[in-house]
Amino acid sequence: PHLFVKGATDSILNLSDSILLNGKIEPLSAEQKEIIFQANALLASQALRVLAVSYRPLPQSMPIDRSTENH
Repeated sequence: PHLFVKGATDSILNLSDSILLNGKIEPLSAEQKEIIFQANALLASQALRVLAVSYRPLPQSMPIDRSTENH
């Protein structure tokens, strides 16, 4: 199971320490973060809204409450 979240790019990025590139999880460098922040600012200056998506694997032993799915 995985936990997926979406939100403002700066909020998600500030909590992230890795990035999925070409199917591989790699450490997220300060330079990569800056490139993403700059791209976000450019799109925002064009009145475009950018959302970030993040995920984290959950332990197999963690109980999952499926009653809140798709809400």
